Amino acid sequence: MRRNIVWASLEAHKQPDPKSVDMVAEKLDEKFVMERGCFVEKVDDLIDRLEKYIKAGINYFVFVDFTAMFKGLFNEVADIWPKKIFPYFNETYKD
Repeated sequence: MRRNIVWASLEAHKQPDPKSVDMVAEKLDEKFVMERGCFVEKVDDLIDRLEKYIKAGINYFVFVDFTAMFKGLFNEVADIWPKKIFPYFNETYKD
């Protein structure tokens, strides 16, 4: 995970080779990884995080769901999107 998030660190872009980038990734603190990676455990926390990005001007999101990998909950998050997350944003940001 740190290898993906490392690119949110300006220090990673200054490194001349992949091994140096890996060293930067190993030094990232947990707070940096959690904030940049948008890891959340509750639906309301995800909605709050997405709201911040929308207010900052972001129009498109790319999601990767690691719930199955980390917690073994294979369909839980997939079921939540159409039931809670999509309706919230459809209602809040109606044109």
